[in-house]
Amino acid sequence: PRSAEHKFFLGKCPEPNGNAVRDHYKSLGENAIDRIHWCYDYTSNVFRGYGFVYFRTADLLEKAKQMEAPTIQGQLLAKDEGGFGSGRECRISLTSCPSNIEEWHVRDHYKCLGDDAIVSLEWGEIFNGSLKAYVQFKDPETMQKAYDMDTPCVDGRYLKK
Repeated sequence: PRSAEHKFFLGKCPEPNGNAVRDHYKSLGENAIDRIHWCYDYTSNVFRGYGFVYFRTADLLEKAKQMEAPTIQGQLLAKDEGGFGSGRECRISLTSCPSNIEEWHVRDHYKCLGDDAIVSLEWGEIFNGSLKAYVQFKDPETMQKAYDMDTPCVDGRYLKK
């Protein structure tokens, strides 16, 4: 599994341009970046303007933190080495939740991570009327384990991350 400790958030991005990000950090080595994850809206597939850069080692991440953020289309990106900065780096969003979903569906699914794995669970409604769950985990390691798992299944339908 990939470590959440070796990533940081890039925001205010006008377009998902992995080549520009890789080029910006090429001084760290050709294979310094493990992957770049751009975030899209699950229902409309519209780019959300942010993503995560995963570095191969903690040392490479530390070196990247010392550098200025990349620029894409003349826009200096926002960089947050702690995820989102307010604990949201330990959160997973689950979409396509059916209207009959209950908190126990989600908690029961992730109980294999420990009774204290989930700190909070909040619900929201997205523009098409479907529900979205925000699952806050106790720490980045637990969140990463949860992210690597399949999503919960409710009424024979898997939720989306």
